[in-house]
Amino acid sequence: MMLEDREHISNNILFKGLFNCADHIKHMSSLCSLAIGKKIEIDPANITLPPDIWHGNKNIGYDILQGLYSFAGFSYRSLDVAWEIENSNDSWLFSMHSFEMLKHLKAIGGDRARQHARYLIANWLNSYWNWDSLSWRSDIMARRIVNWLASYSIFCASADEEFVYRVLDSLIRQTKYLEKNLNKCDLLYDSKALIYSGLAFNVDSWLKIGTEIVIKSIQKNILLDGGHASRAPEKHLIFLQNLLDIRTALNMAGIEIPQIVQHCIRKMAIVLRTLRQNDGCLPVFHGGGEGKASICDMVFGQVGGGVIRPLKSLNVMGYDRLSQGRTTIFVDTGQVTNKKQHLSLGAFEFSAGKDRIIVNCGAWSAYDVWKKALRSTAAHSALVIANANSVNIDADGRIAEFEVKTQRNDKQGKSILNIEHSGYLSRFSIIHRRSLFLENSGCNFIGNDEIIIKNSNMIGTNFAIRFHLHPNICVSTIKSGKQIILKTQTGQGWIFSTDFEEFYIEDSVYVNDRNCENPRKTKQIVILGRLQDIKNKITWQFEKI
Repeated sequence: MMLEDREHISNNILFKGLFNCADHIKHMSSLCSLAIGKKIEIDPANITLPPDIWHGNKNIGYDILQGLYSFAGFSYRSLDVAWEIENSNDSWLFSMHSFEMLKHLKAIGGDRARQHARYLIANWLNSYWNWDSLSWRSDIMARRIVNWLASYSIFCASADEEFVYRVLDSLIRQTKYLEKNLNKCDLLYDSKALIYSGLAFNVDSWLKIGTEIVIKSIQKNILLDGGHASRAPEKHLIFLQNLLDIRTALNMAGIEIPQIVQHCIRKMAIVLRTLRQNDGCLPVFHGGGEGKASICDMVFGQVGGGVIRPLKSLNVMGYDRLSQGRTTIFVDTGQVTNKKQHLSLGAFEFSAGKDRIIVNCGAWSAYDVWKKALRSTAAHSALVIANANSVNIDADGRIAEFEVKTQRNDKQGKSILNIEHSGYLSRFSIIHRRSLFLENSGCNFIGNDEIIIKNSNMIGTNFAIRFHLHPNICVSTIKSGKQIILKTQTGQGWIFSTDFEEFYIEDSVYVNDRNCENPRKTKQIVILGRLQDIKNKITWQFEKI
């Protein structure tokens, strides 16, 4: 972690906080009620383990064996594990206490990984057996229950009897507590934890409650077209992964799968296929990263049901997909519904073959100052007026009303998308129209940005059209600076040109994984100018050579 970043980190551990006496007594009373509740018999020989087909990262696992714990942009090295480090960020604490490291140790396998996993579990049990404001928070606890049970074989398979009973006893206590303290904002993991524990300990009530919560979570988070309400493709993938795990667990328990779950899985799979990039991963929108092609492949294998074909538009989730030949373009055509969403209206990503060419900057979970910057319109391949965001959100988090209109036309050999929005209207009296044309078997991508001024006083306002480049793209000017040539990692060549006089190559960043250690440095092409008339039209083009 760089020293200059430390000033952006809260001086206090945010999760820990200070709870007043009444709140502390309430939670301790809840624990007391668990102790006198119905006793659940522990029989290690008859533990039914849940499915776990998702693989961890061996490299991260080897780092953990060396005492290096790197999560969400923060790293801590120590031979003795420490659960709460001064100046660590919230996401790191979340990852540690939810035991995300177990899947990476499981990927390694072997006695050393098993011993280290047992050491981590035992150390945590010694420190957090009783209620704690951080580690017993329900969203963290639900993930910990899932991770312990999913990785049970690695740390309990050859452990001594005392350790096994202590782990299982803790799992029962945690599940009982979770049942009484469900997180309304994170229902899917609550349901998964209850179902996994119900399966493991043969508790029908947990299976029943978990199944009911799955349905509530679907109703809350999944849109009519099957897209995730966050509008983040990676979050959509993660939700679908968990839903598939839950379906498998319910099948193992002999519980009939609710029809809404089956239907939701199929719809979400179609959306996932629609959002999949040519490299097998996902476009970077609304706080999500690229994900992994191997995970997407496994998801489709779990879904079953034959070949899934992509749609052209996701009207409710708010994306359009243009595809010709080996070129694919994803465009954000949706609404902004909350202040934490990325303000990427009209932004797009452009790839050819397996090469990502134009991208958005992504999202980094490490520090708040980065989160805010990467949510801005300027961090996307979009039009920016007067250095402002495309959607106005006031200090109280209220979103100004705006309208989005889209129209598309797909003919043989050509895809055309028109999008118009009024996000700048209330502040700048400006309407933005973006037209995208993909033709010639995907070898020619043309865009028109039309800026319409409703008040002549706004003539002279500055604007920028940004095209953030993937870090694997080499870029340089040609023809005395009148064009820009782009070279991809696989050897493709593309020429960028525009009818506007002022365009530049500037520095940018790219985050393909929101939990990475640092953003990657890259470049961006920027068309800069001032509005000169009531109607301003800027044409730009990417042409394959």
